[in-house]
Amino acid sequence: MGVDISVEKLIKKVDESEKTRTPEDRLRLLQEARILDSKGNFVRELFSQETLRKTLTSSKHSSNA
Repeated sequence: MGVDISVEKLIKKVDESEKTRTPEDRLRLLQEARILDSKGNFVRELFSQETLRKTLTSSKHSSNA
C-alpha cells in the first residue's frame, strides 16, 4: 500500500510523544477523540454503565483524599 511504516516505529513514535505530553494535553487529546466530554467524564454512549459507575465511584474516593 501507500504508506510503509512499521508497527515498531509507530509504537516508538507514540511512546516518545507521550513522554512530553502534559496532563492538559492528555485531556485535550481524549476530548478531541470524543472519549471524554468537556467536563473530563467518559462519553456515556461509548462506555458501559458498569464502567461509568466504577469511574464515578473511584473519582469520588480520590477527591476525598
